[in-house]
Amino acid sequence: MIADSLAREITQRITRGDLRPGQRLPETRLARQLDCSRNSLREAFRFLVNDGLVTHIPNRGVFVRTLTAEAISEIYTYRRIVECAAVAESDLDSIDLSHLDTIITEARRAAEHDDWHVVGSLNAQVHLEFVALAGVDRLVEDIRPVIAQARIAFLSLAQRDIHEPFISQNAEIIDLLREKRRDDAVVALRKLLDIAQQHVLDRLDS
Repeated sequence: MIADSLAREITQRITRGDLRPGQRLPETRLARQLDCSRNSLREAFRFLVNDGLVTHIPNRGVFVRTLTAEAISEIYTYRRIVECAAVAESDLDSIDLSHLDTIITEARRAAEHDDWHVVGSLNAQVHLEFVALAGVDRLVEDIRPVIAQARIAFLSLAQRDIHEPFISQNAEIIDLLREKRRDDAVVALRKLLDIAQQHVLDRLDS
């Protein structure tokens, strides 16, 4: 479906930080960039509104969503429930963690170049992979827009002291899974999400 593919591409652009909170998405220019009709793009926008990634303001256009403290708290409550349950249900005897190791390596390389938007995107990818460990494709699709919403909240936090610790914390969770210490991995994941939520809320208050 064309609109679904367009919505996925725009979601990826938001996750990468190419599109910023509050930024207007100009219909004509974006349709040209994506080589699609404006009707298909409008349908994609409707999907993105439903996913909570953009807002439509009559007579003004479509904008990347700006999140409130209440929305941020809801996002992280959802993430704690789904991500921790997915890790708790994963089959540690059969999962392959090499793809997660690769993402961590890429994140460390990006950190060496102070590319914190890339680091943030890769950290988000790690968390999608954590959910994928449960082996339920629908869970991954359901949480994808929620993690993208969390990326919106983090886009203003492109700093070493914010992002770099998450690389090590994600790596620690992966090591715990490799050691089959499932309960410890869940505890570490919950702690990481608590810290991430607080970073975003602190930024909102500052």
